[in-house]
Amino acid sequence: MRHLFLIIVFLIALVGCETKHKDFFILKGEIKGLTKGILYLEKVRDNKYVLVDTFRVKNDGIFEMSDSLYSPEVYYLRLKEKPNEEIQFFAEQGNISINSKLDKFSSKAKISGSENQELWTKYQGIMSKFNDENLDLVKEKFMAQKDENHSKVDSLEQIYKKHVKRKYLYATNFAVKNADKEVAPYIALSDLYDANIYLLDTIEKSMNAQIKSSMYGKKLTEFVKKIKATERDTLN
Repeated sequence: MRHLFLIIVFLIALVGCETKHKDFFILKGEIKGLTKGILYLEKVRDNKYVLVDTFRVKNDGIFEMSDSLYSPEVYYLRLKEKPNEEIQFFAEQGNISINSKLDKFSSKAKISGSENQELWTKYQGIMSKFNDENLDLVKEKFMAQKDENHSKVDSLEQIYKKHVKRKYLYATNFAVKNADKEVAPYIALSDLYDANIYLLDTIEKSMNAQIKSSMYGKKLTEFVKKIKATERDTLN
């Protein structure tokens, strides 16, 4: 009887632990113009997309999906009928809403219900301007190379380097400013993985205990440690 009691206590503790460390989010929305199709909800594990839920849309384009999550995390919503498009969004506990149109599935998606998503959308808006400037520089450099204008090529190369530095500094400042959200370590891992270790270290040190214990927080801490260890090995 005593053994049975201990087993029950252990199971209760285990369930309590799972409840404490796992939350759920519900994704609801509408794809206007979609009368029939299959939606896939995916996330990344070990650098691979993993399917976590599916929904077969009928008639009205309305859908509902869900998943459990350890901490706020980036997910991907895909439509079978549009295999080359995806809606990337930051999921967190509670209700997430995604509304879009069939003909502009990814480009016109409106996402709400996540503080991390709001910050991520703001960040992406600025990054798109940097990327547009970068594309213009690449085109201009290509034309200069074609014309064999070496002095202009060298000048554009210097401008490009300064442009990349400004982009990295903005990403770092944005992450540090929002270091109390999981979007901060995600930005470091996705956009600053090849940046100077000082920038990554600055973001990692600015995170509070809660963010450091999140999935992306732990990954950033491990990533920074590996880079520092590699640099020490190189010096030795």
